[in-house]
Amino acid sequence: LCRETNAAVTLGLGCYLALFSSRRNAGVLVCLISIAYALLCAEVLIPYFATAGRYERLDMFGELGNSVGTLAVAPFTNPALFFARLVRPQSVCFLLVVLTSMFFLPSVGWRLGLAALPTLLVHLLLAGTDWLSIKFWHHAMILPFFFFASITALRLGSADQSRNRAVALALLTCAAASHYFYGFSPISK
Repeated sequence: LCRETNAAVTLGLGCYLALFSSRRNAGVLVCLISIAYALLCAEVLIPYFATAGRYERLDMFGELGNSVGTLAVAPFTNPALFFARLVRPQSVCFLLVVLTSMFFLPSVGWRLGLAALPTLLVHLLLAGTDWLSIKFWHHAMILPFFFFASITALRLGSADQSRNRAVALALLTCAAASHYFYGFSPISK
């Protein structure tokens, strides 16, 4: 099986390594391999095995394009639609719900949070807004980066242990409230 969507995750990790760590060369290599793997999956492997003879998931991006190449240049060839999808109300609401569930701590540990950007962009650029809900699993690949960015933010906190406990309690409260309103369990709404 080909998990072409995982390439966005490894691309984000590669960007983080290349920009914010001492392993810059490894980061660049991970980025290049991620891009090559995504292209191999979307342009060769999946179309070869698909009954339609093409990678049909690209249709989910609508007018932005139906190939990896047209999607890659969409910010330049169709900037109005590209950026409109990023800031449409459903996209902003989705991002606010995810960040609120983590007490906005990923914005404090922003460097690691940026590693989620390629995956988040793919998610936000989908034509249908039904996917822009925390109730679906499609955004799950951004959560580890946001989680570790939150942990990084807690570690960057002050030496004042009572402040750190208060921030950790706020994080726990936000996560519990998000679960109550958006989760699937006997204790959720």
